[in-house]
Amino acid sequence: DYHRQMELAAEGLFAAGLDPKTDLAMNLFFAGGLYGGFLSFFTILEDLECPHFPMAAHADHQFVAKTIVKYKVNTLC
Repeated sequence: DYHRQMELAAEGLFAAGLDPKTDLAMNLFFAGGLYGGFLSFFTILEDLECPHFPMAAHADHQFVAKTIVKYKVNTLC
């Protein structure tokens, strides 16, 4: 069920305009502690073969912002 739900979510992101050929994503969801947002979006972006930074909810916001600018990340999850 998990993988089917992630496939459908990937189709939804693609339909909403995410283009894995041109977009660069950053996964900012929390990870661990039974919180599934990070893992779910990691799987979704992998299914789309979309390049992404698995940043998670990093506490150093300045580092996150600099990474977004430096690598021209244009999609935040």
